[in-house]
Amino acid sequence: MISVKAHIEQQHYLTQIAGANNEITSDETLDSGGTGKGFTPSELLASSLAACTAITLRMYADRKSWDLAGKEELVYFRFLTQPKNHG
Repeated sequence: MISVKAHIEQQHYLTQIAGANNEITSDETLDSGGTGKGFTPSELLASSLAACTAITLRMYADRKSWDLAGKEELVYFRFLTQPKNHG
């Protein structure tokens, strides 16, 4: 089972997120009332998809002996309707 803890204090939306071995900061943009000091929740979702895709590609490339050095992928995430006050 995967467990993640989110901790929020007084700085409006600024949130510290901790997994088993790592931490990351999430926040809303300035125009959404946040401090802009971390990934927005939408960016975190897109980041998880990008990381999963890149890691899967790496696993496949390793089996096929393909060189992926310096390759990048770009993930676009778009809401069908933009939620209010969310970046």
